[in-house]
Amino acid sequence: MTYISITTDRLELIAGTPELVQSEMTPSRFTVLIDARIPKAWPPEGHHPGTMGFTAQQLREGSDQIGWWCWYFVLLDKSRNERVLIGIGGFKGQATPDGMVEIGYSVLPEFQRVGYATEAVKALISWAFSHVTIEGVIAQTLPELISSIRVLEKNGFIKIDGESKPGVLKFLRLARRALASESRKASAKGD
Repeated sequence: MTYISITTDRLELIAGTPELVQSEMTPSRFTVLIDARIPKAWPPEGHHPGTMGFTAQQLREGSDQIGWWCWYFVLLDKSRNERVLIGIGGFKGQATPDGMVEIGYSVLPEFQRVGYATEAVKALISWAFSHVTIEGVIAQTLPELISSIRVLEKNGFIKIDGESKPGVLKFLRLARRALASESRKASAKGD
């Protein structure tokens, strides 16, 4: 099976496919397809059978959905010559009409606080911005999730007004081309 993947310094991000996401329900098959060791703590927070089923269904709508839902984070542990599944992230579907996508991510606790989430989010943002239709990436998190806020800040997100639910913080990262457009608009207003 052919996958879309992104390789960073320490990670391989593998885009979910209907077959790959559905295989999570059968751990032995999933291990073979993802080609990585699956820690006993899998799945990470926020990823459960309900989200797996929903994601698989969205991916079945067409091959153009691949990359816009989930990506598996595989640690390339060169010291042990091992691949380990450490997290998952991705987008909440394709872009809105104004070119926005929303990102989310979760890393198993034993792999947190060493920069893997920051590295994965950076790769996902770069992948999204490689599509000319994407103007910006939105993220939402809770104020007590300081580590999540730091991941966003390290990746150039800024806190913006607005929230989907009370108490949820909203962040935005614009594509460079969108920033340039905003700058031109601001200059034109000043003239």
